[in-house]
Amino acid sequence: MVLGALVGTVLAFVGIYLTDHHTGPGGGAHRDGVASIAIGPVLGVVAFVLARFSRGLLPGEAANPDARERIRKAMPKRPNVVEVIEPLTMHFAPGQILINAHVNFRDDRATERAVAGEPMPRHVG
Repeated sequence: MVLGALVGTVLAFVGIYLTDHHTGPGGGAHRDGVASIAIGPVLGVVAFVLARFSRGLLPGEAANPDARERIRKAMPKRPNVVEVIEPLTMHFAPGQILINAHVNFRDDRATERAVAGEPMPRHVG
């Protein structure tokens, strides 16, 4: 993003400089306009990159595959969990993920006792 701002600033400076010093055919009056038009695609690329980057942080978006795999590996370490069949995830905020998982518990435990186990750690991994 800083590179985009730097390129845009340099383009604007060059356009204004060339226009102010009357270089090129016709006194260079069009150089400022050409520089302004050249800044447009730079802004478009920066907007595209920012949209791609921030898409994964939107509330309601699923967690990335790496985070889902870490969750899938961490849950069976719980004392009452035998197998994690399908973990579903949803971002609430950049540091918060809701996990809704289809889990098989140990057969020798009553459901109330299996669910009442100790809470999951705050950071999985």
